[in-house]
Amino acid sequence: MKKLILSILLLITAMTTIQAQNPFFSAYKTPYDTPPFDKIKNEHYEPAIEKGIKDHTMEINKIVMIRAVPTFENTIVPLDESGKLLSRVTSVFFNLLSAESNDEMLQIAQRVQPKLSAHFPFKIQINLDNYFT
Repeated sequence: MKKLILSILLLITAMTTIQAQNPFFSAYKTPYDTPPFDKIKNEHYEPAIEKGIKDHTMEINKIVMIRAVPTFENTIVPLDESGKLLSRVTSVFFNLLSAESNDEMLQIAQRVQPKLSAHFPFKIQINLDNYFT
């Protein structure tokens, strides 16, 4: 039992450390809020995109769960503010993919593009269609 608890604690610590090292998971501390390209590695993209999809889905679901009459303030503003992480990661990833691609980035693109296609715009549209009906 002690080994199981120790293993779980080590796994949590490792995951926390990995997330803390991913520059997409914290505010950029660069001039003009530019991406810290010197800190971004290929292994940062996929976890950040997956978390971005998860966060964006939760943000959309939160909008859909509002039972008040839809207004600009309770629908459009939160919709506009949603998906910030996903937008930050994908803008860096796809711009670099087209500017200085490598085999690893191409493989990442092949894995994440179907997930992004499933997320945009269909998943959002279905949720919002249900919201307005």
